[in-house]
Amino acid sequence: MAATHKIFLPFLLKQQNHTTILRSIQTLLLYIIVSSPLWANSLDSLKHELSKTVEIEDRAKLLYELSQVYFKSDLDMSLNYLEEGILLLSQEPNSELLGEFYKNRGNVYLTKGFLINAKESYLQAEKIFTELGASKLRIRTQINLALLGQREKQFEKSEKEFLRLIKELEKMDDTFSEKYLPHIYLNLGALYDNTDNPQKAIQSLYTALNYCKGGVQDNLRGKVLHNMAIQYLKLGRLDDALNSIEEAYDIKQKTNDRGGVVNSLNILGNIHRLKGDFDIALPIYEVALEKAEELNSPTHMKDTYNNLYVYYEEVKEFENAIFYLKKYKEYSDLLLSETYEIQLERFEEQHELELARQELIDEKQNQQYVIIGLSVLMSLILIVCYLIFRYYRLNLKHQKAKTIQYQTEVELTQSEQEKIKVINEKLQADISFRDRELTTNIMHLMQKYELINSVSENIVALYDQVDAKTKKALRSIVFNLQNDKQGDVWKELEVRFEQVNQDFYDQLNTHYPKLTPNEKKLCAYLYLNLSTKDISSITHQSTKSIEVARFRLRKKLGLTNTDTDYQTFFKNLLSQE
Repeated sequence: MAATHKIFLPFLLKQQNHTTILRSIQTLLLYIIVSSPLWANSLDSLKHELSKTVEIEDRAKLLYELSQVYFKSDLDMSLNYLEEGILLLSQEPNSELLGEFYKNRGNVYLTKGFLINAKESYLQAEKIFTELGASKLRIRTQINLALLGQREKQFEKSEKEFLRLIKELEKMDDTFSEKYLPHIYLNLGALYDNTDNPQKAIQSLYTALNYCKGGVQDNLRGKVLHNMAIQYLKLGRLDDALNSIEEAYDIKQKTNDRGGVVNSLNILGNIHRLKGDFDIALPIYEVALEKAEELNSPTHMKDTYNNLYVYYEEVKEFENAIFYLKKYKEYSDLLLSETYEIQLERFEEQHELELARQELIDEKQNQQYVIIGLSVLMSLILIVCYLIFRYYRLNLKHQKAKTIQYQTEVELTQSEQEKIKVINEKLQADISFRDRELTTNIMHLMQKYELINSVSENIVALYDQVDAKTKKALRSIVFNLQNDKQGDVWKELEVRFEQVNQDFYDQLNTHYPKLTPNEKKLCAYLYLNLSTKDISSITHQSTKSIEVARFRLRKKLGLTNTDTDYQTFFKNLLSQE
């Protein structure tokens, strides 16, 4: 009780309190006047430096610093710088700085209430840090993911993740684990509070309190003690709650946490009200209301009005109770309206972001389609070029082979022609030889037959010089000589003629089948270029008979009224196929 009176003695002195408030306001205004230009100069300096920087890494660092500066004053500007940095570093997908950009973008979205976008950004950051083996950065991101799951009321999943992170940090045994373990236990205590498990909440908060060492963690220690007081209240342990909230109040006063001071005052007033110390509770509530009005915080004012309503209801001052109930309802509706407007604004912003992201996805997809189309087109062009090249190459080979074949054929043809020419010349020479031989034989035969004729004539001249019996014998000899001569002459002539001119009779029979045997013989004589006298001598016919036979033959061969001689006619006949 004494400790509480000692703490709140200045608040009970109204005049002194107003003087303190005025001084605080003056100090605050002076701080704003002094610090704002410095902040502006720093911001302008960063922007100026950014406009001159072209190196990707240096520019990305400046964008990161600007996003951090704007995070406390303008979330949209902070988000713009983060998006620009992500786009800039997209060419280097595995850099720690890119992971930091994604993590901070998740922080912005989480602050704005865009849980889906925040989760997506945290997961991107986690993936990058995991691939790079940056365990500390990964753990910080996973803490944020667990907090996000807690906001999404996925308490069981968040609890498992917090406990896993605690085990991992306890193995590290360094300043990093000492810094983040109390934060995790604090959040774990809040999770157990959400699931109505005050015993576990107090246990987690007590562990967090043990990790809070030194003045650097006073702010965190104040939050832990504040939450412990709430849990003690739920369990009805009012003295423990009082001790925790008084220590939390001292820390918040020391760290100038004005909103935290209002919250601690409200809990302190609730503890005294529950203990029945109404005289102490009322001035505490009144100071809390002044601090809330000073902060112009509707949330803190609503909570304080609610506590005053409950207080006056319990002390049976219903007029005041109704007044503060109306105030509570007024600020509840105001907050509800503001919350609705904020949620609507957030929904619209999220919808716009979703549309922009969908447009980006569509644009990327279209780019992928274009790239695929161009790749297919280039592949087809390459294939067509290859086929054309191969066609021309094969065609060139074919033409070359064809040329070689043609040259070979020409050479073979020339060789064959030369061979045929040689054979023809040889055959022609043979034919000429046979013709000469045939002509020679015919001349010999004609000489022989002339000799026979001469002998026959000499024998006939002896008829008058011999007796009848001898004459009869001589006549028989002459007759036999003449008959034997005619048959042998033609037979031998025909045999030799066919040896030399095998196709002669075939051509005659083909083209002139109506020729008689004697006419065929006459053709042979004429082909051999024998004169009428020679033919008459061979055939023992008169020259006139031979002339008549030649005329008839000329008519049958269709040579009447033409200048074609028999030699030319028969050569043309033999040349026909």
